[in-house]
Amino acid sequence: MNLVKGTVERKAGTASFVVANSDTRLTLPDHVMSSISAVIDRPVLLGVRPETIALGSPNGPNVLTVTIDLVEPTGSDNLSLFKLGSSEVLARLQPGSCSAGDVVKLNFPPEKLLIYDEATGELLA
Repeated sequence: MNLVKGTVERKAGTASFVVANSDTRLTLPDHVMSSISAVIDRPVLLGVRPETIALGSPNGPNVLTVTIDLVEPTGSDNLSLFKLGSSEVLARLQPGSCSAGDVVKLNFPPEKLLIYDEATGELLA
């Protein structure tokens, strides 16, 4: 599980995870609003599994452009390392899909994002 430090903000009825030390935002699903209301603008951790991150289409709410820092081919997958803010994130991508130094678009499906209270470790959404 990747854990990325940041905060949750709410604007115009939409919740977003904002990566610490960055302007990067990921839209959260609507159904989590009641679960995260107590941690708006407080430190949280975003949890995302490596297998849920996928090469993305050019546009979309949770498609981020990242630079791949390291790729470890494992045969059935490429374990690809990149940064979101100051956090290192691992994605399990298709073999041959990228190399170290490549700039790629990755999709972070909103329904697969988890929010944890940074202080307690409690799963909130």
